[in-house]
Amino acid sequence: MEQATITGRVYVQQNDLQKGIANVSVSDGKMVVQTDADGRYTLPRPKAEGVIFITKPAGYELPLNAHNQPQFFHFIRPEGSPNNAELEYEGFEPAPLPETVDFELLPGRRQEQFRAVFFGDIQPKTEEEVGFFRQLMVQHLLHQPMDFFVPLGDIAWDGLALYPEIREALAGIGKPYYTVCGNHDINLRASDPAFSRETFQRYFVPTYYAFDYGQVHFVVLDDIGYTGWDTEYDTFGITQGYLSQQQLRWLR
Repeated sequence: MEQATITGRVYVQQNDLQKGIANVSVSDGKMVVQTDADGRYTLPRPKAEGVIFITKPAGYELPLNAHNQPQFFHFIRPEGSPNNAELEYEGFEPAPLPETVDFELLPGRRQEQFRAVFFGDIQPKTEEEVGFFRQLMVQHLLHQPMDFFVPLGDIAWDGLALYPEIREALAGIGKPYYTVCGNHDINLRASDPAFSRETFQRYFVPTYYAFDYGQVHFVVLDDIGYTGWDTEYDTFGITQGYLSQQQLRWLR
C-alpha cells in the first residue's frame, strides 16, 4: 500500500555524523512545515507530480551541482512530465520517488552584510547570442564581488532548446544563482497551463520558492499566467501577469 506521506530530514554533515537541523521550512508548494529537533519533516504525498523544497536558512550554504545551482528542491515525476509527448521542448523523464527526501545544508556563517547581483532578460534567440552573453555579461560579472546572483526571468527568448548552453554560461560566473521564471520561459506548446513550466523546472528551479541570507528573506514568485496552446486553432495562448491562488496560500 502506498504511503500517504513523504518524510525526510534536513541535516548538516559533521565528521561522520549527520546532525539534524531544527526549524527549517519545508514545503510541497502548498503547505509549509518546520523540521523537528532532529531535522525531520512530514508532508502529504502528492497524488501525481509535485515538488518538495526547503527554505535555505541564514548561516548555512547549499550544496551546488555541476552547474553551480543550489540544491534545495526535489521534483516528483514518477511518470515523467504529464504532457511530454506534446511539448516542443523536453520536460522530465520518469523517476521513482525515493523512500525519503533528504536535504543537506553546509556550514556557513551568518552574514549581516552581503552582496548580490540581479539582472534580467538575457533572452538569447540563437547560439551566437548566447556567445555574446558569455563575452559581455559573464566576463563582466567574473570581476564583481558577490555572494550570489539572480537572473530575473526570460532566460531564453521562447526557444528553450538553448537552456543547456545558457545554464553552462551562467555556471561560468562561478557563484550560486537563484533563477526566476519569465514569460519567455514558458513552454508555449503546453495545452495544459499547469505543465507549461516543465522545461524551465527541469533545467533550473521550482518557479516559486524562498531563501534567507543574513537578515533578508527572499521570496521568488511565478507571476506569469498562460492560457495554454490552443489545440483547436493550433496557435499560442496568451501570457499575462498573474499570481495563482496556490502560490498565495503558500506565501501566506
